[in-house]
Amino acid sequence: VKDPFGTITRIRPDGSGFEIFARGVRNSVGFDWDPETKEFWFTDNGRDWLGDDLPPDELNHAPVKGLHFGFPYRHGKEIPDPKFGNRKRKEEFVSPASELGPHVASLGMRFYTGTMFPESYRRQIFIAEHGSWNRSTPIGYRITPRPAGKRATDGIRGFCGRMVVGRKGMGTPRGRPRNARWRSSGFRRQGGGDLPDNLQEEGRRQEGLCNPGLNRCRVVHWPQRKGC
Repeated sequence: VKDPFGTITRIRPDGSGFEIFARGVRNSVGFDWDPETKEFWFTDNGRDWLGDDLPPDELNHAPVKGLHFGFPYRHGKEIPDPKFGNRKRKEEFVSPASELGPHVASLGMRFYTGTMFPESYRRQIFIAEHGSWNRSTPIGYRITPRPAGKRATDGIRGFCGRMVVGRKGMGTPRGRPRNARWRSSGFRRQGGGDLPDNLQEEGRRQEGLCNPGLNRCRVVHWPQRKGC
């Protein structure tokens, strides 16, 4: 992979100072900065066609510039790529802070800095899993919190998971199975501590509020626009 492909880059607001911050990144959508340490975190979607259970998506931590996170040579913590894996040594890469589910399409992520949720959620990383597109058994379609720092390897806890409904009469539009009524795609912050999530239903984008007590989302807004 030649620069600037497979990288995360940064640039000043005035257009100057373009530089590569991180390499070895396959498909990153969500990123945020730790509100305490100001260090950079991001999710990364793993490659396809290694089976239903490989490789995992990743939550990565980049406290400094110049790190390489493995792609296309290595996936997750211990999975060499069948084609490119023998071209680089494992020691050349930074392992993910946490392995996520395989093919869950971990898109948006945000540190929770509000006060509405219980204290145990403070400084947790909320990850929006858009959901698998070609896995034999669909997976994802939920929101999961992950702790930052050394505890990032802790197990996933469900937060908002009622996003999948039955298969009857369903097709496969736009690369995502229609049996997932709500497909989570990202977050935005708002005052008071709520963490609204962007939800998609058959090509229409909606917005929901996450409730950790009910483990579900409810729709609160329907923007007047079309498409995904």
